Amino acid sequence: MRPTKRALRPFFLIGFITIIVLSPLVYYHAYRENNFNIEVHPTPLVLPAQDIPDRAHFVYVVEDEEADLVLTFSQALSVFAARYHWHPREMFFHTNAADATVLRARQGRAGKWSKMILDVPEMTVVRVRLPMQAANGVPIRYMEHKSDFVRVQAVRDFGGVYLDFDAHVLRDIRPLLRMGFRAVGGRQVDGLVISGTFMASKGAKLVSRWYEEMHRVYDGAWITHSNKLITSIGQSLVPEAGQMLILDRAALAPGDWSKAQCTNLWQTHDPAAAPEATWLHDYSDTWILHAFSPHRFQWPIKGYSSITPRYVLANQSNFARAVMPVARYMLEQGLVEDVHDDTERGS
Repeated sequence: MRPTKRALRPFFLIGFITIIVLSPLVYYHAYRENNFNIEVHPTPLVLPAQDIPDRAHFVYVVEDEEADLVLTFSQALSVFAARYHWHPREMFFHTNAADATVLRARQGRAGKWSKMILDVPEMTVVRVRLPMQAANGVPIRYMEHKSDFVRVQAVRDFGGVYLDFDAHVLRDIRPLLRMGFRAVGGRQVDGLVISGTFMASKGAKLVSRWYEEMHRVYDGAWITHSNKLITSIGQSLVPEAGQMLILDRAALAPGDWSKAQCTNLWQTHDPAAAPEATWLHDYSDTWILHAFSPHRFQWPIKGYSSITPRYVLANQSNFARAVMPVARYMLEQGLVEDVHDDTERGS
């Protein structure tokens, strides 16, 4: 008998293992049959990664195409922040300004900051035609709204990162572009997705649908076609693998236009009278600082009137602290010549 039992042991072992393996499957089948026929949808496979290109887009549209293209120190600071922290391979300056206007600016006849921005080696000027009417027949009157249409079309056609001129890159954003998402956006204070900074690959669903829908929903209101629309489209794309990533508010728009937030960002502080711990904001979790201006609602801010070399290099506000590495670089490179320059436009 002993040899017979020994010979059967492998078969008993195989049978035991089979029961262990199959029993969960039998239970799962019974569970599905007895629980209202709930269907289980597998998680879709992640699509092959597609990087968002290292391409920065700036938009500057004007009422008078023949007038001088006068840019400011704050706009130069935004451009050089992208160069300093991110190093994009290409930068596009989208404008409706006439060719002769751009030429005068390149020659320095519209101020030092205009020439400096247009002389950036990576910068290409892209001439655009402004939309005058949406496809639904509603006239597009405001320049800000025309800019909205231009920026979305630019990123749809070329791919890259759109930056308002008051958006300042604080660190290398290439990790965001390399995560495999077709588009990346971020929340603002009201929970909507910010339209002043967004990233997408060429022809991504976000920017393709956004541009198409802008023409359908435009009603002349401030955010129907911009923040509200990118939010609804962006959120609908999140379930589609690799299509959309929405970052939290701190990532791109930690502040807002309220008096309290503008004061926090722009007010200057005497280091001898106010310890840093009482006012210094930590931007460690911010990739791009959208610097909401107090001028929109005419908030009076102590120590602030405009962004000038003197204001930034004094290093006495949260904004100045955030952009100081870029301002210091510009000073060291001779791009800023006078630390006491208190003008926006220079000479």
